[in-house]
Amino acid sequence: MVKGQASIEFMVIVGIVMILMIPVIWYAFSIISAESQDSNAINKASTSVSRIVTLADSVGVTGQGSAIYTEIILPENINNVTVESREFFMTMQTVNGLTDITGISKFTLIGENIERLTLPGTYKLHIESINSTHVEVRVV
Repeated sequence: MVKGQASIEFMVIVGIVMILMIPVIWYAFSIISAESQDSNAINKASTSVSRIVTLADSVGVTGQGSAIYTEIILPENINNVTVESREFFMTMQTVNGLTDITGISKFTLIGENIERLTLPGTYKLHIESINSTHVEVRVV
């Protein structure tokens, strides 16, 4: 066997292995990228829910008739938004399945037009204390 032939065979084997690794590496990066995008979307939604509940508590404490306007930015893939008693729920579709985001208020929440919050974008909300126990969250 000639010296040069062994090094050429070695280079061919290394080349074939590298070509076979490209799809694996591409797949791994695409998974990491999707999870990173999901993480950013979950953080946006979580920040929005937290902001709504915090402002509802602030308005509720100040008493009947007090109100505030705020803007929230919602990501894509929100499946459902509901208000039940003191809880504000948001459900998102992620790479790993459905993710629930929940905020709990000190006051009973009343949601108006909140079904519009399933589309991505910036929303203006009007949060108003109705009485000593109820706060309305309305999409303007």
